[in-house]
Amino acid sequence: FLNKPHHMEHHKADNLTLRTTESGHVQYNQLSVPDFAIDEAYCDIYTKFEEHIKPAIINRKMSTIYRFQMNELSMDRIIDHLISVFHVQSCAFKLAISLSYILKNMETEELAFYWGSQNNQKLIESPWFMGKKMDLENLIVNLKTIDFQNHVIYPNSKFVFRKVTNVLFYVTKVPNTPIGTATDLPDTLKNNKGLISLVNNPKTGRPYTDNLCFFRCLALHRGETLRALETPTKELFHQYCHQQLIDPTEFTGVTLGQMYDLSNIFDVGILIYKLDDSRKSELVYRSVKQDNVMHLNIFGNHFSYIKDFGKYSSCYLCTTCKRSFNKRWNFQVHLKTCDKTTRAVYGSGVFTPPPTIFDKLAAHGIDIPSSLRFYEHKIVFDIECLLTRDTGLNNTERVNYTFKHELASISVCSNVTDYEDPICFISDGCPRRLLQKCIEYMTEIAIVAKIEQREKFAAYIEQIEELDDVGVVEKFDEYLSQVPVLSFNGGSYDIRVIKEPLISLLLQLDEVKFVIKRIGNYACIATETLKFLDVISYLAVGTSLDSFLKAFNARQNKSYFPYEYFNSLELLQSQEFPPYEGFYSSLRQRNTLEPRKGATLLDGEIALIGRTPTKESPLTDPEILNLGRFRYNELRETFIENSWTMREFLEEYNNK
Repeated sequence: FLNKPHHMEHHKADNLTLRTTESGHVQYNQLSVPDFAIDEAYCDIYTKFEEHIKPAIINRKMSTIYRFQMNELSMDRIIDHLISVFHVQSCAFKLAISLSYILKNMETEELAFYWGSQNNQKLIESPWFMGKKMDLENLIVNLKTIDFQNHVIYPNSKFVFRKVTNVLFYVTKVPNTPIGTATDLPDTLKNNKGLISLVNNPKTGRPYTDNLCFFRCLALHRGETLRALETPTKELFHQYCHQQLIDPTEFTGVTLGQMYDLSNIFDVGILIYKLDDSRKSELVYRSVKQDNVMHLNIFGNHFSYIKDFGKYSSCYLCTTCKRSFNKRWNFQVHLKTCDKTTRAVYGSGVFTPPPTIFDKLAAHGIDIPSSLRFYEHKIVFDIECLLTRDTGLNNTERVNYTFKHELASISVCSNVTDYEDPICFISDGCPRRLLQKCIEYMTEIAIVAKIEQREKFAAYIEQIEELDDVGVVEKFDEYLSQVPVLSFNGGSYDIRVIKEPLISLLLQLDEVKFVIKRIGNYACIATETLKFLDVISYLAVGTSLDSFLKAFNARQNKSYFPYEYFNSLELLQSQEFPPYEGFYSSLRQRNTLEPRKGATLLDGEIALIGRTPTKESPLTDPEILNLGRFRYNELRETFIENSWTMREFLEEYNNK
């Protein structure tokens, strides 16, 4: 707070400028940063908070922050800045908008400065997906309906609004957004003689709307002509859908993450480039396969086919080591030998772990007691699948496909107040709808958890939020907002089953911050509010759920379910209990009701066989069969007594 009220004066300031070509067209990927301009009426605030007010472009690995100075609260001016930011993006992105402003206490005449951040002073409630011009137009319509006063946060009723200093745009790249949407290309691409744009149908002149630009490029690569392109394009598309078990009616495009599969399915090498206005090309993706190579250009959510690389680009940039080459041949030779990604440099001294958020707060003189540093909230989940014999895949000499796993249910529980009881979401036949309900429920839990966390740190919140270090403030808010979502072996099974709808839903409903993947295992997926973690990543190799629970003196209280019998969602309405043979597992080569010889038994089961099995005296085959029948009869009696359907039996199984 500053005790120096001043008379208001307006000083015109230049802002980030969108560069254009001599012909007046937008020059993509370039914004210039003007000088910092101080409003003399608020000189003290502008001087003290210069790092939060001066115009800037802050580039990070997957995101960019654009900070514009403003002299007046004008939506038209904000929209102008929005359009300039949109035009310099080369791929789909999610956008958050925030304001920085000055308030005045009418009693004390103190001035307070509130700088914008991704989580505070938000102009739109949640990040806005931007993939094409229609998304921009819809956002502009939404912005024009906004009442600024509803977005100003006042500490109390004594404060009044004085001035807006900045508008900030937080751009987060969405690398795995579906690519296929027709888009307007800049003149540098339209007039490129080495490129076939594939924006409009050459026969009708109308834009393509079927998201098949990748398959048109592939057809051209295989020798098809523009005039006879549609039939082979659709044949390639349906081949891909058949191989990947995709419903063609729900197809929205391919992602960069699916290039590996596409390369293998069509036995083609894939190199993807993006081109700037100076005709310098930058490699975006390179497949493992390096023969029969197809060259593609990516702009926004659209692929174009590079027919002549010499005419396409005048300079080639290696994104791995950032070296540039004037000749394509030298560039291609370099790609085969560049080892920048595998080069390791070891510094001197001992390893020191990176500072935690509490270490960073302590460096600012805010010491959080150890008793408050444990994040106690968590969400746990588990999925169940139905197994169908019709996999749609052809067996090979090495691989025999036995079952296809289809999402049937997701069970969620937490230790957050009012959300301690488990809840089971069961599929209606659409995995995406099921997953969306689940994610929305988890997000609801995360909001309540953040409220409880803020209450826990109530004595420190105001002190932390007044820090000049915006990075620490945002990191602490992230700590409060992110709830761990735990699964056991979920990174290897659960997440892999639901990954396609999960990632797209998280991008739609939240902001994906990062993903950690180890070969085929998803170790972590982090969004603004959720952090999916696999407990098994923190345990010794080979640790089972049973041994994990034993280590904490907890007993595994899981029922038994006939997985291979459950091969259709229609069985959920059945009032008939499955036969004993329905619990057989071909994967385990035994009936799941029958315990292993070294299994831990319940008290009733010990009483049934009249002894406690030991390592020296394990269960005998007759005892195993007897216990299997005993468990089956107990389940069957419970099913009949409660007049359950298989749907209710699945809910009971999931919620145990």
